[in-house]
Amino acid sequence: MHGLEVLGTIFGAGALGGLVNALMADKIKLMPGSETAGDTHYYYPGLIGNLVVSGVAAVVSWGLYGPFASANIIGPATDTQSLSVTYAAFVGAILVGMAGARWLSNEVDKTMLRTAASLAASKGASEDVAAQLRSVSPAEAVRLTEAMP
Repeated sequence: MHGLEVLGTIFGAGALGGLVNALMADKIKLMPGSETAGDTHYYYPGLIGNLVVSGVAAVVSWGLYGPFASANIIGPATDTQSLSVTYAAFVGAILVGMAGARWLSNEVDKTMLRTAASLAASKGASEDVAAQLRSVSPAEAVRLTEAMP
């Protein structure tokens, strides 16, 4: 296998992990975007962002800890040396992809939840909204608190 094929395979495995993360998330959007709530502007990665971040995370992991982590990429090389992907490298890339996408999703959720808490605190108590906030996604929490009187 040539270098770009290996990197593509590892990236794909990481992206698969990102897809698993997206399927576990609540109401993920397909495309990246941003929204503004109150004074806070936040970015959400969408499914596309999850796939890219998780693929890149897997490639970075493979580059750091894979079988050719110490191989020269610039300089003398032999034509007989080829790269390969082991089962461990492939499934490790999926795991790293899931973790990378989860990290990104958690950062976005944290920003949205801070925004919702700030909006709710500035608008006063509402038992109805408080009850709803216990069971909605972070994006829905922002929408609920924005709509508060």
